Amino acid sequence: MKMNEQKQTDSLGIELTISGLSFNIKSEDKTLFCPSAGAACYSRELLENTKLEKQTSTGFESRIVYDYFDSYYFAYAEDLDLGFRSLHSGFKPAQAANAICYHLGSATTSQMSDIAVFNTYRNIIFTIYKNFPTWWLVKYGLLLIVGQILMLINFARKTQLTVYLSALKYGFKNLKKFKAQRKNIQTNSQISFSELESYLTKKIIDWDYL
Repeated sequence: MKMNEQKQTDSLGIELTISGLSFNIKSEDKTLFCPSAGAACYSRELLENTKLEKQTSTGFESRIVYDYFDSYYFAYAEDLDLGFRSLHSGFKPAQAANAICYHLGSATTSQMSDIAVFNTYRNIIFTIYKNFPTWWLVKYGLLLIVGQILMLINFARKTQLTVYLSALKYGFKNLKKFKAQRKNIQTNSQISFSELESYLTKKIIDWDYL
């Protein structure tokens, strides 16, 4: 529930559309793709099975550390990425409809600020690249483009077109950073295409949310 308007639903989780765009679910009749990190409970088993290995260096010392949320994302859409990796690892999402949390959305950056828009939509590009099976990229390729066009129109209306275009440019330019992750996720995926597809919302965009 929203912290400042406690009778209004903030999120019941995240839905992922066939255009690769994600939205907070506002009603229980929507298809749950994964939990929103604003109110999530992850098992230790899930986190250990989906952790990301990376090497860091301090002076002459090098060591291996692990990410659960992908630290490269910085903020926004990291819960979508973890949810996607969790499905690939054989875990399934569930909703605790009677549990209540109060969430102060975008408390760090303010709602739909330029920082929020930039990080959200560049990170969605990263998430699609890492997690969409190759067959999905072929099957839904045109819809991915249509979704981006609709969001371009949306942000042009909000005078944030330049920010959105910058996010897309940055996202596509840096996909190579996630090449190894994509290979590992796709090679070790434990879910069939048909089951993974069942978690998608069969819409290009969620007009209710917008």
